[in-house]
Amino acid sequence: MNKTLLITALAVIGFSSANAQSCILEADSVTAGRDSSQLSLYYYNGSNDIIKKEWYDSLTGSLAYYDTLIYTGGNLTNVHGYWIGSGTPDRETLLTYDTGNRVIRVANSGDNGGPWAMAHDITYNGAGQVEAITYDLSAIVGSPEGFPASFTNLTYSGGNLTGAWIVGDLGAGFDTLELAATSDTKNNLQRLMYISEGPDLLEISNTNNMVQVTFINNEVLGPAGTIAIDRVFTYTLMDEVATMEELPGVFESEGQTEGFRYSCTTGLTEINSVDVSLFPNPTSASTLISCDESILQIQLYDVNGRLVQQSNPNQLSVTFDVSSFDAGMYLINVRTENGVSTSRLIIE
Repeated sequence: MNKTLLITALAVIGFSSANAQSCILEADSVTAGRDSSQLSLYYYNGSNDIIKKEWYDSLTGSLAYYDTLIYTGGNLTNVHGYWIGSGTPDRETLLTYDTGNRVIRVANSGDNGGPWAMAHDITYNGAGQVEAITYDLSAIVGSPEGFPASFTNLTYSGGNLTGAWIVGDLGAGFDTLELAATSDTKNNLQRLMYISEGPDLLEISNTNNMVQVTFINNEVLGPAGTIAIDRVFTYTLMDEVATMEELPGVFESEGQTEGFRYSCTTGLTEINSVDVSLFPNPTSASTLISCDESILQIQLYDVNGRLVQQSNPNQLSVTFDVSSFDAGMYLINVRTENGVSTSRLIIE
């Protein structure tokens, strides 16, 4: 079994969006460890639904991959993933709902040298929590890129997931991993809240952030008490996750630290609700920031999410000096009375 797929599936346990009405996730970046040059940006519609996610190489500033999210009747029904330069989706996800608007099936397909497909079916308990996520063996086509196992025996306490079994071919034949989970007391928007494969549904079954997952009974990857996932969180003043450090564990020998940046303006309905222009861009000295509304605040962030410069001009256009900064890609937040816009700025 692919260990990266397993850690990805487990890592989604414990993410929720309770503060989504006041805080919108604008960007996240891996600041250390695996994929340390990755930067992601998020785009929203007027209902605060994510409609696009872009992945950038933060070392070069180049866009590498993006997802488009499609909604039908208010529900997310399709996710299409594209490599830059290709007009054909590399991966497609189809979500099916029951009459109560609960996701009951997640089907993925794509082409990795040949067509592939896979699917998971979802059932719920009487409390409306995810009861099981079952891998549909009849839906397999080719060599699927996804999580080839089922989640069963999901248990909860106070709305938090406390245990789960992972059942499937885990690399040493068909087996079962019995897991225990521990959560903290925070309730927040952690990362992108769309479903790309069956195990991602576990994110909606847990109220708080998962800080640790251990084995209860496992013959494949470690004895009882072995830590499968170990995390350290820091938080913003709005109780959103500021950083998440994934410590090395069973599934990955190298840890990873990820930083998150939000817009928390009360009443904001769109992340790019203000029309802003930057010229020139790229630049090596300065860029003229123009807007048809008075610019109240400008914030410049590096690719690691650190605020490196801020000004409060209260005027329609500003010449923003960037000559003292290292070359690379940066993010500029421009805020007015009516909204905020996030733009990429390349410094040469």
